[in-house]
Amino acid sequence: MIAHLKGTLVEKTPEWVIVDAGGVGYQAFIPLSTFYQLPG
Repeated sequence: MIAHLKGTLVEKTPEWVIVDAGGVGYQAFIPLSTFYQLPG
């Protein structure tokens, strides 16, 4: 399990995000409340 991600937000949906960290894209599932707080 990954506890923390820091990187560039590449893609987002109401269910998940993709974060580029060090050239690797990580998909993380998120609650809808988090989706509404994301930039863009």
